Amino acid sequence: MTRTAFICLSVFTVMIQKESGYSREWLITGQTGNYTITIEVIECVLEIQKGFCLFDYIFVYDGTNHDIEDNKLPMMPLIQLSLQIMVIVLTINVGLTDAGISNTCLDCICEVESNCDKETGCADDGGSDSCGPFQIKKVYWIDCGRPGDSYEECTKDYDCAKGCVQTYMNRYGGWKCGTTCEDYARMHNGGPRGCNKSATNRYWNKIKIAGCSRNS
Repeated sequence: MTRTAFICLSVFTVMIQKESGYSREWLITGQTGNYTITIEVIECVLEIQKGFCLFDYIFVYDGTNHDIEDNKLPMMPLIQLSLQIMVIVLTINVGLTDAGISNTCLDCICEVESNCDKETGCADDGGSDSCGPFQIKKVYWIDCGRPGDSYEECTKDYDCAKGCVQTYMNRYGGWKCGTTCEDYARMHNGGPRGCNKSATNRYWNKIKIAGCSRNS
């Protein structure tokens, strides 16, 4: 089924920050109907020692991994660079798909992370804590909207942690990765681009051993 969707994005500002020679990546997401719209600001290459953005691109995604709009911005001082968009109306004609991680896939992730032990606490994981039955890191919890009263309170509570994972997958599924159980599992392990990282293959093998397939 194809639907024409009209999306109005109100005023927002995104500041680009220097980070190891490149801009920090920012995402602005909006929801309309079954679509998640993501505006991504990436790869602001800095002129050495001058702090200028030579190239900056905005990509607007329709949630199905297709570019809707691609604009190149002029060179601007790094500190002053901001994107102020008063009102944008996008008309999108795309096939309608419902994204979302299945309970089966969630169960496999939970099993691999903690044997789905709802009493699981926090443990050091590469220099930062991973907490709860889904072993969620703080940056992941922030990305899923900071649910609950605190990071530890939510991630140690099964229902809150599960909701966090679902929100995270709804946010990033269909962006750099697809919307299969394999994509979701590898994102859970390796971040929004986890499906493209060879390091997450081992994790996916564990998910398969737990009983899930690519399309679970």
